[in-house]
Amino acid sequence: MVGAPEIFVDNPLCPTNKESFWNKTLLPYINQVQIDAESPALLLIEQITELYNETYFKYFNYPDFLTPYSGLIQIKKYAELQADVELLNRFSEITKLTKAVKQQLYKLLVEDFTYFD
Repeated sequence: MVGAPEIFVDNPLCPTNKESFWNKTLLPYINQVQIDAESPALLLIEQITELYNETYFKYFNYPDFLTPYSGLIQIKKYAELQADVELLNRFSEITKLTKAVKQQLYKLLVEDFTYFD
């Protein structure tokens, strides 16, 4: 709507924002449970954390598009618009790991726990 104030909401799952839901609630729990180091879930967490720790975020200090606490969709869109091959390759790996995690969750819920039966 013309004239409406723009609202910026930081990504609640941003690993570099010390005040995020991720850091205050989820990460402490993840650090307490025993998870195989080669688990797709842990590899995905590692990839996303590395993505947010990249130095290219020092350029994202303008308020109208991307900040260091933006969501993955905004960061990927930036990479596409800038044709940033290195960043797009990172997203390719994140996408593969995300699919692996979804398959793992499906197996746990449907086959192992028979949750929907």
